[in-house]
Amino acid sequence: MNLSELLPALAADRVRPNLRIGIVLRWITIALVAAGGMLTPKLGTFLLYLVAIATAYNGGVMVLVARAPAAWDRRLAVAVTIIDSLFGFIFPGLYAIQVAGSEPLSAYVFGIIEAVFYFGAAGAILSLGIFVVAALTVKVLGLPLFGQLFAGGGLVNSVLLLGMIAVCVVATFRLRLAAGETETAAPEGTRVEALDGGEPPVRLSRREREVLRLVAEGYSNTMIASRLRLSDSTVKGYVENLLFHLNARNRAEAVATASRLRLL
Repeated sequence: MNLSELLPALAADRVRPNLRIGIVLRWITIALVAAGGMLTPKLGTFLLYLVAIATAYNGGVMVLVARAPAAWDRRLAVAVTIIDSLFGFIFPGLYAIQVAGSEPLSAYVFGIIEAVFYFGAAGAILSLGIFVVAALTVKVLGLPLFGQLFAGGGLVNSVLLLGMIAVCVVATFRLRLAAGETETAAPEGTRVEALDGGEPPVRLSRREREVLRLVAEGYSNTMIASRLRLSDSTVKGYVENLLFHLNARNRAEAVATASRLRLL
């Protein structure tokens, strides 16, 4: 199964605005962590160092998002996803060894949500992979993070739990995305008609319709990417989705089918 069909990554033109939203949410999280440290003195000075590092990191992300070219957006999204996941692993681990009986795995869920938000189903796999690698490193090196949680079969149980959460997050995003596309299709002027033989109707998102129009005008993938300010790989994905939706073998056939269905 193609993961991009299960849940596609965030469109390239939406990465920069959401990086900015992530910065704001990160400041809120840092403030909450700092407040939690004050209410839990056992966490000690290491938490202060962690908060200071997180503050410097988020400040650096702010500078990069403000000054970096748009071509850097996806790389920045990958970088912040990995770093946020590591922070999400370290903090609950620190909490677990200082507060007896606590099992703060839920803190890592934020990393899963962020990864899925940016990269779809592939992001869920990335986030779980980061957790597994970090957990195995802790266990092999005998580090104290998550010590009790990873005792015995704790590591397997933790991965299964987070995996179940990741599946739920992907399914929720997928359902919300499908609902959004259905709601916006008719108002924006796309006619939804059945293919010959009574096949299911064709439903295209706003961006897919933009790409379809440019394909019909003879634009190449590179030209479409430049026109819509998307990456070549993103445009390629949209074109492949169009071929799939229109049951076409090539671009010309897709345009012919779309014209017959009055999608152009």
